[in-house]
Amino acid sequence: MKHCNPTFCHTIQSCYGLSSAGASGLVHFDEQGERCMDYSIYDLQHVGGSTMFVPILNFESQTKSVRPTPMYASVTWPKGKPPSDVPECGFKDELCEWLTNEIALLAVLVIFPLIGVVAVLWIGVLMLQKFRLQTRLDDSNWWIINYSDITIIREPLVRVLR
Repeated sequence: MKHCNPTFCHTIQSCYGLSSAGASGLVHFDEQGERCMDYSIYDLQHVGGSTMFVPILNFESQTKSVRPTPMYASVTWPKGKPPSDVPECGFKDELCEWLTNEIALLAVLVIFPLIGVVAVLWIGVLMLQKFRLQTRLDDSNWWIINYSDITIIREPLVRVLR
């Protein structure tokens, strides 16, 4: 302990090896008089007919060890197994080369707009083809007569007497 009253430091250092029940659980003191606490990791599980938090791992500060409890076996992991201690790309993305590779980024930045341009061109070709087909169909219907183009001539009825 760096900044400590000598009497208090001596009292705390004399507690080395002692354990006492604190407000948050069992408390130990190391050879420097520093407080060491045990910790537990809890998991929300269905136990019997109710849902409750149960301890699955215990950390002992004196031995610096982690011990699983019997409930550890019933933990349901998101991907079916416990997560890795190291993230997939590392803590600073140092394990994923493709993220730092400028050529890959450039390729992505070129390919996606290129795909968009090709899609727009393809839609344009399809619309042009539809327009040409419609024009050809309109030209092939030359024999159809619109009713408005018909002129009706009314001649007087003449009876022929014989």
